[in-house]
This record gives sequence, structure tokens and C-alpha cells, in this order.
Amino acid sequence: MRSNPRAAIAYIAIKLNSPNNKKSIFDYSRSKHITFSGNIVSNKVAIYDHDRGCHITGNGNKNKFNLYHLGDSHHIRLTVEGEKIEGYDYGSSSHFSGAIHGDSVSIYDDAESTQFDYSL
Repeated sequence: MRSNPRAAIAYIAIKLNSPNNKKSIFDYSRSKHITFSGNIVSNKVAIYDHDRGCHITGNGNKNKFNLYHLGDSHHIRLTVEGEKIEGYDYGSSSHFSGAIHGDSVSIYDDAESTQFDYSL
């Protein structure tokens, strides 16, 4: 999965698990903050990635979402169950999984065979 969709997934997962007012996430692999604006609620995601300059939108229920990354023009499936996340990135045709720890999340990206860490 490319870096910005992965950061967006991390941001969405944390915000779904414990909403707060922070609008950026720190990507440790790139040593930078990525700012988002928009709304994430229990059945709809509509955010804007200011770093990439694109929207990420989607619908779902409380823990399962079908997202669309407009910048990379592909779908992403995301499930957040408690502190666990998993999904599928159609852009890279690969699975990802991870765990939320408060305002931090670790995502293991099967396409990269690497774990990536983020925090609000």
C-alpha cells in the first residue's frame, strides 16, 4: 500500500476507536505529520488528506467500511473491531492488519512485509 493511504487508514482507525480533536497523524516511517480535515462518524467517512491533496470517502457501519481513495483512485476495505484493524487495499491488491493503542496504531502491510507506526 502506498504511504498516504496507509496514513489515512491509521488516522481513520484511531478516530473511529476514540474520537478526539486532533487533525494530524505522525508517520514514523517518514518522520512527518499528515493533516486531515473532515468528518469520521460511525457510518460515514469524508476526509481530506492535505499532504496528498485528495479526499478519502466511504460508508459502512460502526466497524466495517468500504472506502475510496480519490488520489490513488482505488477502494480500501477497513474493519475496526475494538483495538484490532484489518482490511484490504485494492490499489496494491494486498491485506493489512494492525492494532490500536490509545492514540497510536501499528499497521502491518502485507505488500511491504513491514510494520508501520503512527500516532495522533
